[in-house]
Amino acid sequence: MNLLYNTTRFFIPFCFLFGLALGQAQNQITLPYTESFEEGLGDFTQSTTDDFNWKRNSGGTFSSATGPNEAADGTYYMYTEVSGIGDNAVANLLLAPFEINSAVTAAEVEFQYHMEKTNTGSATFGSLALQVQESDDTWTTLWSRGGSQDSHWLTAEVDISNYLGSPIHLRFHRVHGSTSVGDAAIDNFQILTPPPVITLLGDVSYFSQFDEPIES
Repeated sequence: MNLLYNTTRFFIPFCFLFGLALGQAQNQITLPYTESFEEGLGDFTQSTTDDFNWKRNSGGTFSSATGPNEAADGTYYMYTEVSGIGDNAVANLLLAPFEINSAVTAAEVEFQYHMEKTNTGSATFGSLALQVQESDDTWTTLWSRGGSQDSHWLTAEVDISNYLGSPIHLRFHRVHGSTSVGDAAIDNFQILTPPPVITLLGDVSYFSQFDEPIES
C-alpha cells in the first residue's frame, strides 16, 4: 500500500465557527483562516484588563536595535512597544472565540514571531505565549518562548487538535521583562488543517500523451 500526500495543502475547505463569546451563537467562515493585519486587527481585539496594548505597525519599531524591520507577510504586523513600560507588564491580544467543525479531524495554528535583543535573557526581555481558554476562565499555555530568539522572523506551529468540537478562545500573552528594547512581534496568523491523504491500492502507472506507460 502506497500513501501519496496531496501537495495542495488546502485541497478541501472545512468550516469553523466564530462568535462573540464562548457559548454564544457563531457565524461560519472557512478554513484555512488567515490574518496578516493588512486592514486592521481583523477578528483580534485588545484586552481591556491588561497593562498595555499591542500596536499595528509597518517598517521598523519605535525602539532601535530591537523588533523587526518589516512585516513577515505583506506590509503590517502586530508588536508590543515596551519603551516606558513597567517591569512585568502584560499585553494580551485576543482572537474572537470560535469552534472548529467536528468534521475536521486535526488542526493547527501557525504564525510567525520576532523576538530580538542581542544577549538578552528571559528576565529582561520577558516572554511571549499562545494560550487557549475553554468554557471556564482558565488560560492554558500551548506555546511559549522567553528571552531574545533571533534577528529574523521565526515560524511556530501549534497543534490544537485536542480542542476540536467545542468553543475555545485564543490569545497572545506578552509579559514584558525589564528592558526598554524588547519588542516582540507576530504576523501571518493562520488556522490550518492537514493536507488530505490519498491511499493508492496496488501499483500505479503514469502514461504519456501516446498512452505508453513511462513510470510505475
